[in-house]
Amino acid sequence: MKDLAVQPRKPELWEKFAEDNAYKYIKTDLADDSAEAFWQSGEATVREELVPLLEEFGISRDCGLEIGCGVGRLVLPLCHVFRQVIGLDVSNGMVRRAQEFARERQIANAQFVAVSDPSALLAGIPQALGKVSFVYSLLVFQHIPDFQIIESYIAAISQVLSRDGAAYLQFDTRVQTLPYHLKTALPDFVLPKYVRRGIRRIRRNPADIERTFAQHGLRVIQQRIPRSADHRYVLRAS
Repeated sequence: MKDLAVQPRKPELWEKFAEDNAYKYIKTDLADDSAEAFWQSGEATVREELVPLLEEFGISRDCGLEIGCGVGRLVLPLCHVFRQVIGLDVSNGMVRRAQEFARERQIANAQFVAVSDPSALLAGIPQALGKVSFVYSLLVFQHIPDFQIIESYIAAISQVLSRDGAAYLQFDTRVQTLPYHLKTALPDFVLPKYVRRGIRRIRRNPADIERTFAQHGLRVIQQRIPRSADHRYVLRAS
């Protein structure tokens, strides 16, 4: 078994996930991993969670940006809500498939860009600097083992967000219990497929997350389901 130090880099892992079963790796909690269930889950999230959020906070429908868009599960239904939606992902394979799905659905206001790391984000979408009214990321940061990468994404979010825009970011902030530490120390071959390195949930201390927000000029205006696997932050520029 390969040691963690020589495991494939995150972009390479997600290229593999895109080939193996993109639907299941993106939405691991689906009981039915069919394409129909996958797309229906995205439409439900947009209808039941994201649109009400936009209405509650009066967020402009000008430009939306998703970090970790996968094959477009949320981007494509949001294109009926926003003038333009940009989806970013570390996997070229995911981006290619998202572009194909957009063409099949004749959706012209979606843009998909592959970015290998946070430093490439602004270079990939220079037109979005300070002009994005809604940045969101769900089921993504929970998989990133290096907190410095998360910090870099938050820094980039603060730069693309418009002055009256909002960000909506999800983290796993459950307490790091002894069983959690024991499980994460186990080698991959003894673990179920969807809790192995690269796809497993990484628990974060909310104090570290919130400190990073403040350092990059983002203020928390609402929290949803704190100290859970689905802890959501609503943020605005300070």
